[in-house]
Amino acid sequence: MQIPFVGGAYLNRSSNLNIQNCINLFPVIGSAAEQAKVPVSLRGTPGLTSIYRPIATTGLPVRAMYSIGTKLYAVIKEKVYSLTSAGVGAYIGDISTSTGYVSMESNGTQVILVDGTSYGYIITIATDVMTVITDSDFPTATSVTFQDGYFIVVKKGTQSIYISGLYDGNTWNALDFAAAEGRPDNLVAALSNTTDLWLFGETSTEVFYNSGNSDFPFVRVGGALIDVGCAAIASPVKIDGRMYWLSNTGRVCRAIGYQQQYISTESIDYAIASYSVTSDAIGSTYTIDNSTFYVLTFPTAGKTWVYDTVYEFWHEWSSYITSNTYGRHRINCCVRLGVNWVIGDYDNGTIYKLDMTCFTDNTYLIKRQRTGQVINKDMNRVICHALEVDMEKGVGINTIVITDPGYDPQVILTWSDDSGHTWSTAHTKSFGKYQDYKKSVIWRSLGQARNRVYRLTITEPVKVEIFGLYAELEECLS
Repeated sequence: MQIPFVGGAYLNRSSNLNIQNCINLFPVIGSAAEQAKVPVSLRGTPGLTSIYRPIATTGLPVRAMYSIGTKLYAVIKEKVYSLTSAGVGAYIGDISTSTGYVSMESNGTQVILVDGTSYGYIITIATDVMTVITDSDFPTATSVTFQDGYFIVVKKGTQSIYISGLYDGNTWNALDFAAAEGRPDNLVAALSNTTDLWLFGETSTEVFYNSGNSDFPFVRVGGALIDVGCAAIASPVKIDGRMYWLSNTGRVCRAIGYQQQYISTESIDYAIASYSVTSDAIGSTYTIDNSTFYVLTFPTAGKTWVYDTVYEFWHEWSSYITSNTYGRHRINCCVRLGVNWVIGDYDNGTIYKLDMTCFTDNTYLIKRQRTGQVINKDMNRVICHALEVDMEKGVGINTIVITDPGYDPQVILTWSDDSGHTWSTAHTKSFGKYQDYKKSVIWRSLGQARNRVYRLTITEPVKVEIFGLYAELEECLS
């Protein structure tokens, strides 16, 4: 019989244990032809292939990136680089800060950078020349977006937004401003969404539009005042015409019209509430395998949560840190560059391509893990005569060097008989050398228990797809 195993992440709130964890695996809905047999499977998250690293050292966060077609601009610590989709990069200048949030936007001919200081920077796209904005009316800006020919910035520590000259980020007027006054809270971030301008405050959110007014074009949409604010300046992301962000209530939101909808589950909310710092949360997005994901990383907590905006599952994304430990994913920012999605590393200055055909994080092994639900039968003990994993087999690396990782890939089974507090020793099985498609992945005589949880772990650099878990069980009535 098939036992419950495939699905998204779920934290057991009562025991604070990550039962039903889903790490570096994401649920995939099968095609119409597959629905009868496998409605949902678990697929390995994309690996990372390095495309650019200007300096081989640590302590170099990729703080922000902005792409225009096949050209990418990246802020790595305090240095700004221009990069082609072929991975050819060039240094173009420094900004005044080496840490903290950087916001970037383009009007088609210029890219503007703001970092929360009194300085702003303009890159002329045609020449890749970066200059400081010298207009004395330019405010201390923390966030920037673009709409209808104007750069729009949030003035630090205020309710105000300011606009640039039309298609000119070097020109500003101290009188060209408006305030989000629906609630007495300061603005956190601004983000354009088609014809709407979303202004995220500390405890509220307002939506403006371009009214065509000659004095100041942007005014609030009637009734578009949301009593939910933004907890982290870097969290708002636009995905398929909807806004996603971390709210001041500690819950993850997306917009439905001009209202918020909470998309984080109770267990995700519980996890976020346990983090000592959430104001540093970083939002990003990427699309792969017909799904678009909202990625929310908590740097201080060392966690990266990912929401599938199409199928509405959550999973965890995690990377190797050191000494066989895993933490937050390497992602610090993510943009589309040409046909690829690229991410910036939070520590070593590397820019990677997300790659479903790469099964390592730039040579580091990826640890994929799934923990299933508790198995019981009316509180009686259950004997497990056999357990079989239905997964893609024969995916071993085509090499004659038998010591190479992935030559004979292994899946590790462990189980807990106390709802996830303690775990058994590891029991490994091969899931198929190269083209060994008929390999059986079965464990036998696994004993008995009243509340058992099964966990699968894979660290092999090979393709991973899990379709289900099947068990031969017998209720023990004695």
